[in-house]
Amino acid sequence: MTSENPDGGTPAEDLLRKARGHYALISTALEHARETLNTSETADVKKVADLLRDHWKAFQTTLDLEANLEKRNRERAGIVHGYALDLDQARTEVGRRLACLKASAAD
Repeated sequence: MTSENPDGGTPAEDLLRKARGHYALISTALEHARETLNTSETADVKKVADLLRDHWKAFQTTLDLEANLEKRNRERAGIVHGYALDLDQARTEVGRRLACLKASAAD
């Protein structure tokens, strides 16, 4: 059972969207800090190091969420180990084999 939000996304998709937004904010702050380092000799190195650490944590979290969401979507679609199960074809094959068994038992 999946719950959907009014805007059409699942909770996992919403979480991923928020993580991407958070990552974008940290990336912007890190870029600003990099520019400050290049233009100023009095830049706060600890602040830049903290931003860099936060950046990589947010990046890793976003990647993990994307991987988990992709895995869940593939499982819902019936794709296992790169192969999708064709249940209609399986039903047809089972029916054909049962018909053959019935025909051979009638002989």
